[in-house]
Amino acid sequence: MPTTVYVEGLPFDMAPRDAETELRTRLAGIPDGGVLGVRLATWHDSGRLRGYAHVDVGSSEAAAEAVRKLDKAEVRGRYLTATAAKERGGKPSAPPEEDDASRVSKRIFCKNVPYDATPEALRDLFGSFGVVDDVRIPTQDGKAKGMAYVDFASDKSALKAVRAARAGDGSVALDGRKLVLDYDEGGPRAGFHRDRSLAQAAKTLQPTSDHARRGEKKQSAGRTSAGDSGSGSGSRPPKRGLVATPNSSRQATRERKQSKDQQREGGKRARGRGAPMETSRCLVHGV
Repeated sequence: MPTTVYVEGLPFDMAPRDAETELRTRLAGIPDGGVLGVRLATWHDSGRLRGYAHVDVGSSEAAAEAVRKLDKAEVRGRYLTATAAKERGGKPSAPPEEDDASRVSKRIFCKNVPYDATPEALRDLFGSFGVVDDVRIPTQDGKAKGMAYVDFASDKSALKAVRAARAGDGSVALDGRKLVLDYDEGGPRAGFHRDRSLAQAAKTLQPTSDHARRGEKKQSAGRTSAGDSGSGSGSRPPKRGLVATPNSSRQATRERKQSKDQQREGGKRARGRGAPMETSRCLVHGV
């Protein structure tokens, strides 16, 4: 019976294709058909590894051998941890028929798809189970990600395909690689991130909006300054203590001149109170 081995500790900067090749190379020669499939967990937005994977093998004996080869193995400075995969809570998995009846859908998710596979090849493969409405192969930077989505016309056709893949008889294989099928339940999976193009667009627009806000503040300050200056003739604001009239500057100049003249006249009078005044009085009276 097919069994799954859970592997964690894969380098995050490792390409998915290189990680799958590494696992298959290390597990070469295990019994009962070797590796049936490798399911690598990746982030949906970037396609980068999340550090763990599920490896499908043909039997429990093959799983034990895979754990022995992978556990504590070093890959690019990191050490792997391999264990036999279990259902959540440690409960055994339900029979395929019962599980299929509760999760069946027209769309299936295909893993372990050859990277050079075409939609036409997948359509021909799954056409033996029923009418295929659509086939989509996700790509990253123009390269296939090793997975695909297949939409059937009826859920019965999807059920047949999933059961055939789980039987492990080799009827669901492409270019010598056995496909791993499961129902696509829809909705974003764990690790779903916001689309980078939207985030980049938001960052691009942000400086423009900030610049516009700064421009509005400058315009508002300019309008306020123009309103305070009166008619907007460009003249300087009046000095403290002076009235803002057209002749205020000339009046201030005259006042300053008069003040200086008064001070100068006062000085002359102070100097004329001494001996010259007595002399002048004597001459007047003829003494």
